[in-house]
Amino acid sequence: FPELGRELAAYTKERMVQNLLRMSEVLRVVPQADRPALVARFQPRVFEPNERLHAQDELPEGIFLIASGEGAVVRREGDQGEPLVLATLGPGDVAGEVSVVLRRRANADVIATHPTVTLFLPTTDFMGLIDEHPSILGSLYRLAVRRA
Repeated sequence: FPELGRELAAYTKERMVQNLLRMSEVLRVVPQADRPALVARFQPRVFEPNERLHAQDELPEGIFLIASGEGAVVRREGDQGEPLVLATLGPGDVAGEVSVVLRRRANADVIATHPTVTLFLPTTDFMGLIDEHPSILGSLYRLAVRRA
């Protein structure tokens, strides 16, 4: 029954993304009618503890919507500097969005602290999403102000 397995996996992914879109402060501004097309854009990625979702001083490949698990936002100052945990991200949170929008290098690492399942959206798809739904920028601004 391989077809049944594929259908079940697709259904599960769609439901998970729909639930996360409702939870995500940044992405829940996407109208309900447009969400099915958005679901298809996301790619699942799994991280083990201590794996980086994205790295400080590098350009992120896209954004990560955390489905389960947890990630620490960690900033390093210099080569010998002690890492400083700035925030903890959990289900519904997004990582990498500010760097992607501003087209700049990440100012911190995001490191999985537990086994973490994410839904990944490449930069080009995320920028297209912003073109289609400019209200996402307002959500990003509010999030950036709160995180600052």
